[in-house]
Amino acid sequence: MPFDRLGSEDPITVDSDLTQSLERLATELGADLFGVAPVARYIEAGAPAHMRPDALLPGATCAVVIAVHHTDAAIELGGEPDPQTQGPYAVQGRMNEKLEHIMFRLGDVLERAGHRVVGLPATNIWRFRGRPEEANPFLPDLSNIHAAWLAGLGEIGWSGLLLSPEFGPRQRFCCLVTDAPLEPSPMYAGEPLCDRCDWCVKHCPTQAFEKEVTGEVVLSAAGSTVRYCEKSKWRCSWAEHFGLDLDLPKPDVITEEVLLEQLARHGVRGGEMGSCLRFCMCAPRRTLDREYTRAPRRKREEPDLERVDEVAAAAYELAFDAGARPWATVSAEWLEGEVDLAAHLPDARSAIVFAMPYPAEARPVAARSAHTWADFLELDLARFLECHGYSALPHSGLDKPKLLAAAGLKAESAAVGCVVTSAPLITQLAPAPEPEPPPPTDALAGELERKLRQAGAHLVGVADAGALQESVPTLREAFDEDALRVHVRDAGPTHGATKPVVEPKPLPVIKGPMDHLPEARSVLVVGVHHPSLNLTLAGKPPASSVGPYAYATYQTVRELELLAWQAARTLHDWGYRAVIVADLDGTASQVLTPRGLQADALSSRFAAAAAGLATIGRHGAPITPEFGVTHRFVSIVTDAPLPPTRADIPDPCEDCPHPCVTACPVGAIAEQETVTVRIGGAEHTLGAFDCLRCDWAKKYGFVAAEGPGLMGQTTDIAPPEGPISVQQIVDAMALKDPVQRHWTCIVERCLQACQRHLATLT
Repeated sequence: MPFDRLGSEDPITVDSDLTQSLERLATELGADLFGVAPVARYIEAGAPAHMRPDALLPGATCAVVIAVHHTDAAIELGGEPDPQTQGPYAVQGRMNEKLEHIMFRLGDVLERAGHRVVGLPATNIWRFRGRPEEANPFLPDLSNIHAAWLAGLGEIGWSGLLLSPEFGPRQRFCCLVTDAPLEPSPMYAGEPLCDRCDWCVKHCPTQAFEKEVTGEVVLSAAGSTVRYCEKSKWRCSWAEHFGLDLDLPKPDVITEEVLLEQLARHGVRGGEMGSCLRFCMCAPRRTLDREYTRAPRRKREEPDLERVDEVAAAAYELAFDAGARPWATVSAEWLEGEVDLAAHLPDARSAIVFAMPYPAEARPVAARSAHTWADFLELDLARFLECHGYSALPHSGLDKPKLLAAAGLKAESAAVGCVVTSAPLITQLAPAPEPEPPPPTDALAGELERKLRQAGAHLVGVADAGALQESVPTLREAFDEDALRVHVRDAGPTHGATKPVVEPKPLPVIKGPMDHLPEARSVLVVGVHHPSLNLTLAGKPPASSVGPYAYATYQTVRELELLAWQAARTLHDWGYRAVIVADLDGTASQVLTPRGLQADALSSRFAAAAAGLATIGRHGAPITPEFGVTHRFVSIVTDAPLPPTRADIPDPCEDCPHPCVTACPVGAIAEQETVTVRIGGAEHTLGAFDCLRCDWAKKYGFVAAEGPGLMGQTTDIAPPEGPISVQQIVDAMALKDPVQRHWTCIVERCLQACQRHLATLT
């Protein structure tokens, strides 16, 4: 049925087919729940104008919500003997990454279909001190919990957590905002899920539901009403965000100043597993088993033991399709005396163990990606086994290589994963099969491109390694290698005082393909596009949010690393060597995000240009005809004989007024002076660029206008006149916001001005 678009008199006819295909894709990628929350429900619920989907994307119709189930064993067995011993609950970090991976792919599908999209992070990007119009602390750009309620996935319990009828509070969420005409999900109308058992209140170690409580929140929309405690968020953050010891005495009033004082006095112990999550289970699913766990257990369907062989076969197919080589199931009896599975899962009867290989020469990127993908597979296997009624534990803490060896398998240069389960799986070994034979030499590039595009790449090209190597002297003349060496790391805790550590990069900084792989013949360049509006709308009222762009930055880098690992693995299987390099020539830098420093938009720019994928803009970043500047690139240096790709790309800067120059808040790009660089036979004219001045805002997050101010941070340190020294960076670091500096979101204003200008031309 149609629903109204905000600000329009014309109703929208929903696209049920698009909605269903999006849900199918989310499920295939590993989501357990999917829902659509229309903007109209936000308005009916009285959501503040700056906290609605249409604040992030004017004209938005809805928020799309997905969830990944937090496996029962991780919740029931984590947090022992105390909440700050997280144990298997620490898998939540990988759950967030999986959610963000799935949502990135969903956003790409919607953009390819012609719809506008703003992607959002799964968690941890919020304003600790609230907003000018709302003093409520720890405000996200869009609440996942409220979005899930308005998408019909459940109800909000007294704890403030979303309870689903399937999993209670045991899931994590991620959202995106779009103007696509998706079909709204029906609101949850089943039996009440929160019966006010008050276990969340009784078990809260900081008494966040009892002290400094401002009342209760009552919200209604589409026939659903929820009530939850307006708890003290600063009390809640004592250990969860600030890592303070829960055994310390806590004052009656906890504020930002109190937390910083306690940190200075006692230091950090570590994060915690939220007891409100652990000791909660929705009434219809709640059962108790004191011998198994202090926490309530979730009722599941009884397993069909007569079909256990089918379960094992399906688990193998799931692992094999994900790229696991080798793979095995091992029974507890087989492992007796070597590995005690019951020490990790009380009802354990077997384990699944597998390896996710990567080429040794492609470290560290390939190793990092292989471990991420192995952890994703652990989650998928555990959730699959739970769906069949069995207990299953990923992130068990087992010695995985030892388990693999006990299973009689070997795997060099591989990430090892395992899932402990109550399923009575017999011991079965599936060694790694022989890799598929390589295609003919003249078909290598085409087959690589096909695989990469199928996996999510937007741009794929090849540059000649020799031509790029010949360009190194030119680059060394054009760029200040001493300035490129400068790196100052903040080794301080997440909150509190900074600890600057000077770590200059080793010389030479500027390199060519053969400096990474002496026998290099080709450079495979892969590009991934992120939603354009995450950049162009960053900081724009009413949301005034920069978090979505920070998500686009780090998630694009993650997607590139996964693709590069897959490409390197494929080349390795075909008998070639491959080295993954974020920034091939070393002239780029990094950008600060809440997930740490990431390769910036300049990375592998000259390789992308030499591969015919981009031209270089006045701001120094690659510009593509397809996506402007809303992309990132990575390079895979290989000895495979891949034919170079070329294209004649018009220079978008030729008749441009260069808004990038005036948009830079630190004046890093010269207004008149230019530098010409010759790469692979083509000339590129860039604005003369002060990389340390740029890093002052982008890499170190010192300038409010570059993003910190939009997150409510107090950091705003103007760069000094003239050349910037290492000591000036160290001194400025000491002045950063002590509360929120590690959650800094940056938007490169030069790229934003460029993308907005390019949008006016199309």
